[in-house]
Amino acid sequence: MRYRRAFLLPLFALALAGQTTQQTAPDARAIIRQAFSRQEDFFEQARNYTYIRTQETRKLDSSGKVTETESTVHEVTILYGEPYRKLIKKDGRALDEKEAAKEQRKMDDEI
Repeated sequence: MRYRRAFLLPLFALALAGQTTQQTAPDARAIIRQAFSRQEDFFEQARNYTYIRTQETRKLDSSGKVTETESTVHEVTILYGEPYRKLIKKDGRALDEKEAAKEQRKMDDEI
C-alpha cells in the first residue's frame, strides 16, 4: 500500500504541474511581438556601433622575405543589419579628397 502511494504521489504532482504550465503558457502572438521588439532594439543599437578595421597584406619572395606590404583601414558600421566597410586609409596614408569623395558616394548609394 505504501508503494502505491509513493508511486502515485509523483504522478499526481506531475499532472498538476502540467495543468499549471498549460494555464500560464504565454500567447504565441505575444512571444512573436516580444521577439520582434528585441530585434528592433538590436538593430537600433547596431546603427550606433562603428569600429575601425585594419588589414595588412605581405607578399613574400621564395626565401620568405617580405617584398611588398599593402595595408587598408576601413571604418565599419552597420547598415540595414549588415556590416558596411568604408575605406579611410590606404598604405598608411589618408585618402585624398577625390578618393574620399568616391568612398562617400559609394556609402551614400548603399544607404
